[in-house]
Amino acid sequence: MSPACRVRIRIAEVSERRASAALAALAPDNVSFPPGQSMEMSVEGGALVIVVGGETMAQLVATVDEAMAHVQAALEATAE
Repeated sequence: MSPACRVRIRIAEVSERRASAALAALAPDNVSFPPGQSMEMSVEGGALVIVVGGETMAQLVATVDEAMAHVQAALEATAE
């Protein structure tokens, strides 16, 4: 089943090194999602892009909240 709710987050002006650190921080959580949930991550032209999907808005918000906590920690740890 494909997600009913999707959100695309673009964190601009992130260096390749910091974006890679954020991707690595999220990788362990991006392995096995329950049916109806998804997360795709990439680096696009100096921006970290995360697309999250969920069957319900509550599911989507919880996933985005957790992902952003990991991204924030990774970006703070690699501050330039």
